[in-house]
Amino acid sequence: IGFLDVKVCKMDEHFVTSTYKKKTDTNLMMQYNSNIPLKYKRNLVKNLTLRCLRICNNEVVLKSDLEDLKSRLCTNGFPENFVTKNIEEMKFKFKNDRFTKSEIADVKKKVIFVKLPFFE
Repeated sequence: IGFLDVKVCKMDEHFVTSTYKKKTDTNLMMQYNSNIPLKYKRNLVKNLTLRCLRICNNEVVLKSDLEDLKSRLCTNGFPENFVTKNIEEMKFKFKNDRFTKSEIADVKKKVIFVKLPFFE
């Protein structure tokens, strides 16, 4: 079953999750040679890697999804060493639980009251 970017399969009394792509997916994404700052290209690789790391619950499936990601990025012009370096960096951070609350944007909630006129 594919639901919310997650593909769920049942294997031997366990559920295995992986990233889901529609059959109509064209594998197109930002081109590396496009006139976009390098930080956006780097963050594309890191965020897609983090997506795989969070969704996949099986090492074999994770390795397959990361290889697929690397292939898709290289197809879109990303240098293989650039992709590999950023994937490995995210795997290291994820494994060592380096995501702290300071790295995640804290949004302060502000209560707003709006006075609306009543018309009969």
